[in-house]
Amino acid sequence: MFEALAAMSTGKVVILGITAVLVAGILFVLVVATAAILGPGRRAVEGAMKAVPNLSGEEAPRRVPTSLKILGIGVMFLMVGLGVVIAAAIPSLTGWGMFGVILLAAGIGLLLFYLVVAKFEKMTPPPRSAEEAD
Repeated sequence: MFEALAAMSTGKVVILGITAVLVAGILFVLVVATAAILGPGRRAVEGAMKAVPNLSGEEAPRRVPTSLKILGIGVMFLMVGLGVVIAAAIPSLTGWGMFGVILLAAGIGLLLFYLVVAKFEKMTPPPRSAEEAD
C-alpha cells in the first residue's frame, strides 16, 4: 500500500488526503443526523418544540400524512428514472446534457407532487382547535 502512495505525485496524495477527510466528515455528519432523528435526540427536539409557544398568532401547519410523503418520494424517483431513459434515448447529448434532462424531469416530478399536495390540502378540512371543540 505504501509503495502505491510513494509512486504517486505529491498533488495526488494531497487530493487523496482531502477526499478522505471529506468522506470521513460526511460519514460523521450522517451518523450524528441519523442518531438525532431516530434516537434520543428526537425526543429532546420534540420536547423543546412543545415547550416553545406559538407567538406568531398563525395556525400550526397541518401535518402531511406519511402516505403522501411516500407518494412524493415515489413520484420523484419515477420522474428521475424517466429522465434517465429520455437522456439515454437521445444519442447526441453530452454528460452535462444528460444531467440537465434528469434534473428537468426531477423538477417536473416535484411540481406534480406539489399539485397533488395542494389538491389534498383543499379537500382536507382544517383541524379543529381545542377551543372550538368546547
